[in-house]
Amino acid sequence: MSRMIRSPSSRESESVRARTAEPPEPTDPLYAAPDESLDRVERVIAICRVVLSISALAIVLLDPREPVYSTGALYFVLAAYIAYSVHLLWLFSYRGLRSRATAKPILLADIAWFTVIVTLSEGGTSPFFLFYLFAICSAAIRWGIRTTLRVALFSAVLYLTSIIMVRRLVLGPDFFMRTAHIMRPVYIVILGYLVGFIGEHELSAKRQLIELVAIRQQISRSRSLVLTTARLVRRLARFFNADYLLLQSRDGEGRAVEWEGTRGESGRMIIRAVEPTAWSPEVAASTSYRVSHRLGNWGRRVEAFEPADLRPQALSDAEVPGFLSRARLRSLLSVPMTSPGGLRARILLGRARSNFSREDLEFCQTLAAQIAIILDNILLQEKAEELAVAEERARIARDLHDGFVQSLASIDVGIEFCRRLAGKEPARVGDELQELQRTVKQGYREARRYLERLRAKVPPGPDLDTAVRELVADFRGRGDLAIELHSDPTGLSARGGIGFELVQIVREGLTNIHRHAAAGHATIDLRSRNGVIELRIRDDGKGFPDAPAFEDGVLPESEAPWSIRERVQALGGSLVVRSRAGEGSEIKITLPRKMTA
Repeated sequence: MSRMIRSPSSRESESVRARTAEPPEPTDPLYAAPDESLDRVERVIAICRVVLSISALAIVLLDPREPVYSTGALYFVLAAYIAYSVHLLWLFSYRGLRSRATAKPILLADIAWFTVIVTLSEGGTSPFFLFYLFAICSAAIRWGIRTTLRVALFSAVLYLTSIIMVRRLVLGPDFFMRTAHIMRPVYIVILGYLVGFIGEHELSAKRQLIELVAIRQQISRSRSLVLTTARLVRRLARFFNADYLLLQSRDGEGRAVEWEGTRGESGRMIIRAVEPTAWSPEVAASTSYRVSHRLGNWGRRVEAFEPADLRPQALSDAEVPGFLSRARLRSLLSVPMTSPGGLRARILLGRARSNFSREDLEFCQTLAAQIAIILDNILLQEKAEELAVAEERARIARDLHDGFVQSLASIDVGIEFCRRLAGKEPARVGDELQELQRTVKQGYREARRYLERLRAKVPPGPDLDTAVRELVADFRGRGDLAIELHSDPTGLSARGGIGFELVQIVREGLTNIHRHAAAGHATIDLRSRNGVIELRIRDDGKGFPDAPAFEDGVLPESEAPWSIRERVQALGGSLVVRSRAGEGSEIKITLPRKMTA
C-alpha cells in the first residue's frame, strides 16, 4: 500500500471533529436500528396485544366463577382494553406512529391495565397474573435483560400490592394471604430473568448485524480516507461503549500514525493525533488481548488470543505487552487490523465501568477486519482515479499530437515551402498561402470540435467510412502522394469511441508517410469482419532503414509511432509493423469490435 492514513493538520482535525460529530451514547441498545425495524416490532406486539385482550374477555365469559370485586367493572375494563389494543394496532399499521418515543409509555400503560384487570378479577386462582409476562416479553424484545428485570420487579410489586389491597377491602381485618399470592411475584421475577436473558442474546445478535451493515455503508459517506477512518473508529468505540480509544498504524513503507480518543464531558469521543510510539513486535503481531478485573479494580487478568486458537492464554505481569499500559481502565480490548494492501494497525479500546466479554472481543475482530477492507477499497479507488486521470491525460496528449500538432507541423512545412518558392516561383506563393489558410481553418475546426467533445456529450458525427474518405481526400490534395482506399466498416461513429481512435490512427499514419517515407503510393485498407476490425496502412517508401527486423520484416512493436501504439493498447488490440529498407512499410492493426460498446 503506497499511501498511509496520514495525521490530520490542526485545521483538518477541526474538520474531522465537526463532520464526524455524533450524539451522546444512547441507553437504548436498538438506538442504531432503523425506525422501520422498530416499527415492525411494535406492529407485531400490537397484534399480540389485541389477541391477549380478546382472550382475557373470553376467559372471563367462560369461567363460571364470579370475580371477587365487581363483574360489571371487570367487563367494562376488558372491553376498554380491547378498544385500546385495537386503536394502537391501527396507529402503528395505518397512521405511521413512531415507536422510538412511544415504546416505554405504552409498556407502562400495559402494566397498569394488567394491574387493574388482576385487581378486579382476583378470586382464588385467577390466571391473569400471567398477563405480566406479556409486558416482560415486550421489554426483552425492545431493551434486553436490564430493563426486563426492572419491568419484572415492578410488575411483581404492583401485583402483590394490588392483591393485598383488594383482599383487605373485601375481607376486612380478617384478610389472609395464600401461598399462591406470595409465590406468583417470585415466578414473575424468575420468568423476567429467563426471558430477559434470551432477549438480550437475540438483541445482541441483532445489534451486531445492524452494526455490520452500518459500517459497510460508511464507505459511501465520504471519499476522504481521514474522515472515513475517524468515523469508523469512533463508531467502533461507540458500539462497545468504550471510554478510551487508541489506533496505531503503519504502512508498507514504515510510515507511522497514531490516533488517541477519550470521551469528553458531552459523552462524545474526541479523537486527536499523537506522537507515534515504537512499533514493537507485540504491536505488529496478530495476537488479540483482553484485560478484565474480577471485582472492581481487583483481580486483574490479561488474556491473549491467537488467530488459530480460540482458547485464551493467561499472561503474567512480565508477559503483558507495554502498549496495554497506555490506559489504566477496568477492561481493555486490543485487536490487530491488517489488509491485503499492506496496512498494519492495532486498535485498543478501554472501558472504565464494566468488563469486555469474549463475545465483544470476537465481534471486535470481525469489525476490525471489515474496517481494513473498507480502507483498502478507498485506497484502491483513489489509485484507480489517479490511473484514470493519467490515462485521460495520455489520451488528450495523443489527440493533440495527432490533430492540432499535426496541423501545426503541416503549416510549418507549408511556410518553409512558400519561403523557397518566393525566390524561385513567386507566382505560386499565392496558391500555397491559400492552401495554408485552408489548413489553418481545418485545424481550427478540429480543435473546436475536440474541445466540444471534452466539455460535454455531443450528438454523433459522421460515420467512420465517411470520415476516413474525407481525411484521405485531404491528404491527396497536399502533394504527389497517391492514396488508394478500401473501406467498408458500417455502424461506427467517427465522433467518439473506437471510430474516433481509428480516424486518428489513419491521420497519424498518413502524416508520417507524407513527411518521412518519401513514398509515391500508399494504401489504406479498413475492414470489419468476424467481430474484429482490421486496418492496414502500406506505402512504397524507404521504410525503416535503421530498425532491427525479424523474420518476414516484422519489427519490434516499439518501432511503431508512439501515439498509434498507445491507442492500440488502450483499445485492447494487436499491432504488427513490417518494413524492409527501401521496400516500404506496413502497419497492421486488429481491434475487437466489442470495444465499440
